[in-house]
Amino acid sequence: MIMRAGEIFLNGAERAKRIHQDDWAMSQALYENIGGISDFFDFVVTRDRIPLINYQDTFDRVEGFTSIASFLGAQGESVEIDYAPYQEIKAGAIENLARMDFDRLRDSSAAIIEIDAFRWEWRPKFQADPAIRRATLDEAEEKLAHLDSQVIESGLAAFLLGGLVFSGMAQAARAVHHVQPKRARLYLGVAGAATDANPLTHEHEEAIFSAARQDLAGTKARCAYAEHVPPVLPYLINQGEASGPQELLERALKFRTSDLGRAFRAFAADLRGDGIAAREAENISAQQKQEAMALIRPADHADERSRALDVEFGLGLSGPDAKVSGKLRVPGWLRLWWNDWITFDGGLRKTLRRMWLADGAYRDLPGKLHDIWLRA
Repeated sequence: MIMRAGEIFLNGAERAKRIHQDDWAMSQALYENIGGISDFFDFVVTRDRIPLINYQDTFDRVEGFTSIASFLGAQGESVEIDYAPYQEIKAGAIENLARMDFDRLRDSSAAIIEIDAFRWEWRPKFQADPAIRRATLDEAEEKLAHLDSQVIESGLAAFLLGGLVFSGMAQAARAVHHVQPKRARLYLGVAGAATDANPLTHEHEEAIFSAARQDLAGTKARCAYAEHVPPVLPYLINQGEASGPQELLERALKFRTSDLGRAFRAFAADLRGDGIAAREAENISAQQKQEAMALIRPADHADERSRALDVEFGLGLSGPDAKVSGKLRVPGWLRLWWNDWITFDGGLRKTLRRMWLADGAYRDLPGKLHDIWLRA
């Protein structure tokens, strides 16, 4: 779904109508997937290859709608899973799905709207291959056969089963499974998070994660908030007004091949690799984030209207020491201008700080992305 969110965003609002005519439903689905869109651009910048696993089985091709494979080019890699390993993984996923408490999904309307708007077509059956039999699997299939009709007809249960299948594939490949935010919230809602964390929407994400951490306290599971790499998307948006979504993609591709982009990719790879290099990278990023937040803090609660700013500047009237103090009216968009001009320590650290600044300065990223999406 991360790739689907990126695909729909890059196509723009006009072409998105080819897969769904309801503008409100599509806009709402994208709003709920801001994290997914951000992850998509992070992948474009930091990954050499992006696997597209059985993508056309999940989302049908639509004439006039540019595919994610076309956007990614050589960076995208089509992956097809053979029948036998798929069935083994699916059997385990069915057993896990049956352990979930679907009664905890008190408000799943947002997820249902999104599944429909994104035209998520993959509906795996809640039955394993007849050749794979065991008591726990039989019990799971029996339980799933009596699921609430709304959960089945809406595609919500199949959506969760699909995520468990992909998780099993990642586990088999010894790879990291990056779970789309919506799916992550649903999993926590039916498996880990306390019931008071409902509804499972974008705005309630922090409550869901906190409830999940409380539920897992005292178990062998180790929980930690992973926020070591600044998101790329606000940094790309900050480079100037974009004519449309595809210009942001062009900026991402240009950044990834630049000297600073290559340094950032190596930095992200260190974090993924764990070990001493990862801890050092975490410390560098945390330090730059802390310094960036300190720079932003005075403007945290300011609106976008102009405000007074005490300044001291040289007029050059009587040599370099001649200065005058006064008050200037500075527009909101100019308040952080000096980060582009003050000499920091350069290189990757400066880039990380700029990225954290861009991330921290955006108070309405969903609104900005929606405006850009509407331009195409």
